[in-house]
Amino acid sequence: SLKQNPTPRKLEVPHPASIPHANGRFWCLTCHTEKDIDHLHTLAGEPVDFNDSYLVCGQCHPARQKDWYFGAHGKRADNWQGPRQIYNCTHCHNPHDPLIPPHEPQKPPPVRAGLKPMFAAPPRAAPAAAAAPAEAAPASVQETKP
Repeated sequence: SLKQNPTPRKLEVPHPASIPHANGRFWCLTCHTEKDIDHLHTLAGEPVDFNDSYLVCGQCHPARQKDWYFGAHGKRADNWQGPRQIYNCTHCHNPHDPLIPPHEPQKPPPVRAGLKPMFAAPPRAAPAAAAAPAEAAPASVQETKP
């Protein structure tokens, strides 16, 4: 067996030369275990199975992990009321380069036959000038002085 070299360094093919995740500050052994590269570990060194990789991701991305856990980030399969199947972080994100580039929004769907197009909201009025007199509060909420 080939002796492992745990020192961070530029890798050679078939590995990427560097890992873009965290602007190149990550190294393979930041997430993978040294003795078995097919397993992950927490920052505290606890082993983590690939099926639970969200535990590793969540150490540096706790807000996203919370959103993912409660359904605001990520993708759910099936429906909202049946058994819950949630995809792991690595289903959508490449763990070595997780940033998903922005994309152009899709065009709105065409208006169905027989319907009138919806109009955009009217343009917002300019903010009132600071010198404009404030409206008096209704009598029911005006303060009375004794």
